[in-house]
Amino acid sequence: ANPKFKKAMTFKECWDKWRTNARIGISYNTEKKYTSVWNIHLNKIANVEVKNITPKFVLDFIQPYIERGDINTAHRVADNIRSCLDYAVFLQEIEFNSLLTISKYLPKEKIKHIPAFDIESLEQDMIELFASFRSESQDLQNLLLMYFYTLLRSVELRSLLVDNVHDDYFEVKTKTWDCFRVPVTKQMRAILDYQISNKKYTSGFVFEGRLGCIYSENTLTKALSLHGYKDKLRVHGIRSCGRQWLQTLDYAKESIIELCLSHVAGNKVQQAYNRGTYLEERRKIMTEWNNFVEQCYLKSL
Repeated sequence: ANPKFKKAMTFKECWDKWRTNARIGISYNTEKKYTSVWNIHLNKIANVEVKNITPKFVLDFIQPYIERGDINTAHRVADNIRSCLDYAVFLQEIEFNSLLTISKYLPKEKIKHIPAFDIESLEQDMIELFASFRSESQDLQNLLLMYFYTLLRSVELRSLLVDNVHDDYFEVKTKTWDCFRVPVTKQMRAILDYQISNKKYTSGFVFEGRLGCIYSENTLTKALSLHGYKDKLRVHGIRSCGRQWLQTLDYAKESIIELCLSHVAGNKVQQAYNRGTYLEERRKIMTEWNNFVEQCYLKSL
């Protein structure tokens, strides 16, 4: 065939080839995010030829998101298009990717304060929170408590697998580590045993959503909103609550507190050493925090 008459590749064709190639080594949840962004946003440009996707085209496409203040989505959509066009260059469908620096010229999202309880009223606020959740299912109450007990990020706890739960620790994939060990306290153990022994489905998740799927990120968020906590506490704000309280412990080193929150500290060698060696040090201060959380819960009954 004459190369001059080669059929131009559409964005969908490039996207499908890119995602097929990229699925190796990608987690199920990550791939779901790509599928979601395609179904909700990018399918609208499926038939556009990749050679016609210019910075102006992308800016026009994401302008509605920018106008309604959804800056985060605008960045995510633009970044996915840019990544796909990188693959188009690899396939020699286009000579270069004109979107390489597009994110630098998009509006920056304003930093939003994540609602969290103040340390001065933390105990009373937690008692009232737990009391308000007494009408919720035991699974949802347990999920809320485990966020307080573990101080993990949302997806880190929701994606916890039964097979990764051991006698005195469990392992999760965090924002900074592929395998992070969380010391198990007696309070965590009680909830883990309950969740595992009362599993309704055959999925490997400790916290199961409907039909065995991973627990939805919005389930607890919506519950907090319904109970009047939309502007008082978010799931991620629970980590701030724990951090404030841990910093009141005179003997607790800042480096250990950082590790309790699975934050990165030091170089890669130090990080590997820290997360393994300081498991017991973390267990000590997390036990004190868990005892405090449990006392608040019992006072709410």
